[in-house]
Amino acid sequence: MTEQLEELSGSAADLCPILSNATLSAISEGMMLDLLCGVLVMFSAAALGYSLYNLGEEFISNNWRIMALSSNQTAIQVLADAIGRRLPKFISRAAIHFPTTTFKILCTAKYLAKQIGTQVIRDKMAAGQKGSGLGTDVFDIVLDQKKNALTLDELAAHTGVILLGLFFNLWYPPLGLNESVGGQDTTANALAFGLLELARHPEFQEKLRAEVNSSLILGSHSMAYDSIPLLNAFIKETLRLYPAEALAELIAVQDTIIPLTESIKTSTGKPMKEIWVRKGQILTAAVASYQRLESRWGEDAHEFRPSRWIDGTVSQGLALGPYANLLSFHGGPRTCLGWRFAISEMQVFFSESVAKFAFALPEEGAARSRFASSLMPVLVNGKKGVLLRVARIE
Repeated sequence: MTEQLEELSGSAADLCPILSNATLSAISEGMMLDLLCGVLVMFSAAALGYSLYNLGEEFISNNWRIMALSSNQTAIQVLADAIGRRLPKFISRAAIHFPTTTFKILCTAKYLAKQIGTQVIRDKMAAGQKGSGLGTDVFDIVLDQKKNALTLDELAAHTGVILLGLFFNLWYPPLGLNESVGGQDTTANALAFGLLELARHPEFQEKLRAEVNSSLILGSHSMAYDSIPLLNAFIKETLRLYPAEALAELIAVQDTIIPLTESIKTSTGKPMKEIWVRKGQILTAAVASYQRLESRWGEDAHEFRPSRWIDGTVSQGLALGPYANLLSFHGGPRTCLGWRFAISEMQVFFSESVAKFAFALPEEGAARSRFASSLMPVLVNGKKGVLLRVARIE
């Protein structure tokens, strides 16, 4: 990543592709940490027993095209998606064969995923016949079931359900996808928003750079990332203002009551301290709204102020999520399994970037935020990106 930024020094460029490649590399090289939620390595290592590179360049390049779909949707496409969710399954399955760019990309993904699954299963069956024994990934476990009634074709078809459902930040019923958030692109988006705020606040950027440089262990290039106050305050503030899943949909599996910390008034003026929810009701958790509540974060809740995490402005309160009382990684049984890995990534990437480069806003406008299945930065033309001017620190 720093080598690519070096080439851009002195010019303005879209940093999103660089950050996206960097987070994918971090994930693929961290294969021992395969308890990540919604990332390709978790599937390839834990489910397939394959490395990232075994999946092929065609599959990876098609993945980039899929991730770009959600950031460039028109109003008509958003409406079509909403209608598509409510169509009978036999209609939505047929729709994937329409000759549009979107469906062509999805069809390619489905075909490649099944092709990969078929090859993996054949390799594992051949290894078993040679007496090599089965491993502990998902497909090994399924193949080891003596009473398994699934055919080779049915097992291979599950590749698309697992792989695409985990990796792609997209929803499409025929492929078995849901609104999962991939660890690659969401972390890249958080990094992009963080660099954007550094460019908007040059004085803070200088303070952070000084702290990072002073935290380097003498005689080495390593540092104790958790012991750098300003860096971690900066990460918390970035995640507070820019949660990947700004709106989270949940469904009640049983009748329940949601207690409220503050009383609210209904449309009839009646005060309420709890909300009754019936089984089957869909709830929308407004994560981004909670993380900008003035009653929770102060009168400057909409402002970028990392010092709030150091000066005691932020009260502890009830712990909601696994990190800094934020809901950026959800909470409880739905907590993102890769949250600690994401924080480690941000600590490393921000430290390396700020220590070596200065980031400034270009004249043509940097970016704004947009919610399209996840919160992402977009350029003035509406396409995903963050335009910043990069300068090497001498």
